[in-house]
Formats: sequence, C-alpha cells, structure tokens
Amino acid sequence: SVLFFPGEIELNAMTMQLQSQGITYGHLKYNADGKILVEDLSTEILLSEVSSSYGDNSKGKTSFDHHKAMFGLLTMIRIIYKGSSNFAC
Repeated sequence: SVLFFPGEIELNAMTMQLQSQGITYGHLKYNADGKILVEDLSTEILLSEVSSSYGDNSKGKTSFDHHKAMFGLLTMIRIIYKGSSNFAC
C-alpha cells in the first residue's frame, strides 16, 4: 500500500545517508512538508516542499525550498538504487 504523511515529517532516506557517513546528530535531519511511502518496500518515493503561503512571493524562500527538495529527491533516488539488485550499472 501507499501512504501519504503530511506535515513536518522526517525523510528517512536522508537520515540513512547521514548515518552511513557517521553523522548521527539529532538536529541534522531533513524534515519535508510531506512524503509518500510505499509501505511494502519501506521506501519513500515522493516528497513535498511548500515554499510559502498562497500569494506570498518570497523568491529567497522559494529558491531555498527548491534546492532542499532537489537534494532530498537525489538522496531518495540513491537509497532506492542501493536497495535494489534489479538495476544494472
């Protein structure tokens, strides 16, 4: 089944990546505004980042959230790739 978790939710892929590099500080974690998890695989496949409230055009905040989401998605792709033996290099 596929589950959606709204709100400030920790991205497990980023936590796993940080732990693999020996970074275990609790305050260094990625909180997404939402994520979709494939429960059978225990794999996150999509994250949501909301830049600001409706009608607010803060370019700095929008740019920051876009870059944050990009790094989160790249980390998710890496975790999916490392966890699957079906991909060819």
